[in-house]
Amino acid sequence: MLSSGDPFLGEVHQRRTIKEALDDAAASLQGRFAGDPMTEASIRMALGSVYIRITEGPEAEAQWRRVVELLAHEVGPGDARLIESRYWLAEALTLQSKFAEAKSALTLADNGRAGTRADANLELVAQRSWGIYLMDQQQCDKAIPHLEAAARLLRSSRPIDQSSLDLTQITLGQCYTGESRFKDSERIATELLADLTHRVKPSKLTIALATYVHGESLIYQERYKEAEPEIEDAYRVTLDKLGADNIRTLMVLNVRCNLYSMTDRREDTLACLKQSYASTRQHYGSDNILTWAALANVGVAQADLGLEREAVRSLEDGQAGLVRTLGPNKPFTSFAAYHLSRCLQKLGDVERAAQLAQALDAKILEEAEPGAPWDARLDLLRGEILLRQHHALDAIPLLREAARIPSDRDPGGLVAREAQATLSTARTL
Repeated sequence: MLSSGDPFLGEVHQRRTIKEALDDAAASLQGRFAGDPMTEASIRMALGSVYIRITEGPEAEAQWRRVVELLAHEVGPGDARLIESRYWLAEALTLQSKFAEAKSALTLADNGRAGTRADANLELVAQRSWGIYLMDQQQCDKAIPHLEAAARLLRSSRPIDQSSLDLTQITLGQCYTGESRFKDSERIATELLADLTHRVKPSKLTIALATYVHGESLIYQERYKEAEPEIEDAYRVTLDKLGADNIRTLMVLNVRCNLYSMTDRREDTLACLKQSYASTRQHYGSDNILTWAALANVGVAQADLGLEREAVRSLEDGQAGLVRTLGPNKPFTSFAAYHLSRCLQKLGDVERAAQLAQALDAKILEEAEPGAPWDARLDLLRGEILLRQHHALDAIPLLREAARIPSDRDPGGLVAREAQATLSTARTL
């Protein structure tokens, strides 16, 4: 019955949301299996796995912690069920950005697996869990080999588990996009969508998420007209199936905001990002990596509209929160720092702008906004700062380099035009 409520296994007619049904089932377990811990554990496994699929982290954590507790008491430390449960617990913790705890759970599971004979299922769960852990920390280059291995293992050892393979392919497609491998993400989404059309009663939610991956790959290839109906449709379905504050819905919403931004609909972008921030904060609370990233994105949109003072407030809070919860040299953190530096420079706070700009790395920023001309953007920013610091001789070579960016790498010629305008100012000094 619990499996039939899994939205990735097909279409079911429900009078309540999936989460409400799961919550009711979880509540009904209290005290019912006091003399039968293994039955309780198996039911909680079913609950916990669906909670993870619909990205409800706290509820998934509660189920998997109880499963680990029950199994640790009932079976030996090398039991495959206990080891697998630790991997699932790590995924639940990763969903909530509890990365230190997730790594501890992963390490404990790895240590348990090292003492057992080869087990294809444990290898599969380990590869998937490590891949998701690394991806959620924006380390897609390291996550991709794990996710590709998980997909191979699913095909060879669990060909009947089509829904797990679907979700792994969707996650892998997201990572390909994060690594600017847009043709690969387009290919994997195209293949999955073609496969789904041949199934009996395919999951509309799976179709929507595959469509989202396909649409996002098109956005970064500047095929905006093709991408927009796909992203809008994916958002409509995820909103209907999972609700406004679910992480998968927010994921699609953020791509929708990005599409508006890349097609220069600035008012729409700011409204979209404010909606994303409100829903993210509602779901994850105020002190979470995703909440801080959403606030920083609001700041970027405010800056694009010339609202630098409002932008600085959003970016300062967002960047400080990201430094604290994610770390200083991560893509999201660097993305916020870059835009904060630009705003501060424009407002005349040159020393703070320079301090932030000095620490930025184009390769790290590439993971935050794939395909953007980060080397030229940084040359421009640093050149503008040096000019304000009255170091024109140092500024001019950087500005010239930014002005020479090829037009195919500079949509709308924004970097080149600003660099040329700043160079004109520099020559009059």
